[in-house]
Amino acid sequence: MCFAISRDRSLVFKIESVSRIPGLVARLRDVVVSPAGPARSQAAEEFLEAARQLYDLLVAPAGALLSGKRRLIIVPDRYLTAVPFEVLLTPERVAGALSWQQLPYLVRHFSVSYAPSATVYAQIRETGHRPGRRKELLAVADPVYEAERLQAQPILQLIAASTTRAGFERLPYTAQEAAAVARLFPASRRDVLLRQEATEERFRELASANTYANVLFSVHGIASARYPQFSSLVLTRLPASPDDGMLQVDATA
Repeated sequence: MCFAISRDRSLVFKIESVSRIPGLVARLRDVVVSPAGPARSQAAEEFLEAARQLYDLLVAPAGALLSGKRRLIIVPDRYLTAVPFEVLLTPERVAGALSWQQLPYLVRHFSVSYAPSATVYAQIRETGHRPGRRKELLAVADPVYEAERLQAQPILQLIAASTTRAGFERLPYTAQEAAAVARLFPASRRDVLLRQEATEERFRELASANTYANVLFSVHGIASARYPQFSSLVLTRLPASPDDGMLQVDATA
């Protein structure tokens, strides 16, 4: 079932042909990850078919409710968490030879964002109205990574089969990226955590004391389809810290 909700309306519809969706998602992602593979023309056909069918199944039935809207917030479930909804294809016809730039992507019609659940989205909206200091930016970048420490983490051991490596190298240029973004905002309205300061503890401290309009993470991440609750952003872990340096959606983790 799919629930579509706007400010003044709501509807529920049954998703047809559910059994086809995992295969369509896999085909779509294969092309998005490697669009210029050896069989480019075949990849383009695969993408066109998968992106249009997923739009027809997941978005088109809510068309009347979405009419005139500009923001689309997706709360996906199961394999739909792997769908980049921005690249689904709407029904418009494109004149002339097709190119990747000309395709009628969903993102041409909506600003698309995501939430892990309706409850989390509601809590985020409440947080935006809470009392406290309001700032423009919190940037976390260029953490300190130690392969020996990361390999010993229970979370990494648990999901090792779903990750490509157990240790992480330093991410080049992420400090420069954070600095460049920070310069867009007044010094009093921004916080930047780099290297030894880019810890889970410091992030939680600032996030609990301030409300930020923008948050930037330039760090390694771990995503696990088998254990999604352990998907994490990998931050600095100081030797004496009680935190494991794995920042997860669950604030109590």
